Amino acid sequence: MKRSTFAKTVPSLALAVFLQTISAGCSSGKDTPPTSPVSGLITKKGQPVVNANVVFTPEAGRPASGKTDHEGHFTLTTFAPGDGAVPGNHGVAIISSIPAEKAPPGMQFPMKMGTPLDPRYANPKTSGLTANVATGESNHFEFAVD
Repeated sequence: MKRSTFAKTVPSLALAVFLQTISAGCSSGKDTPPTSPVSGLITKKGQPVVNANVVFTPEAGRPASGKTDHEGHFTLTTFAPGDGAVPGNHGVAIISSIPAEKAPPGMQFPMKMGTPLDPRYANPKTSGLTANVATGESNHFEFAVD
């Protein structure tokens, strides 16, 4: 039986929420790898992508994540709020939020409606989006999705 595109996206969304939760609460600030500040902008057809989770997944180490605001801007967190991402190459995923009424059975938390995106963007291996986070530089990334 073939799984729907929506059913394939939900696990990625759940993973992003989980990663955001553990990254915000599990670090003591000691013995963590260095990070560099990362910010950016996500647009679709020239308009901001709102309420989307942005996840940078490095080749090694902990992913960084953030959420787009009403203008499509995001700031990433890995260990502490706004600390950025570990330096290096990253695969990028952009996971569009879904409204609570369209969530599959069992998902109990409400979500704000976001800009609808092609489900391929929810996985860093299929999104086609990458970023190289540099140490000591302004790491601002802009992604225009279709």
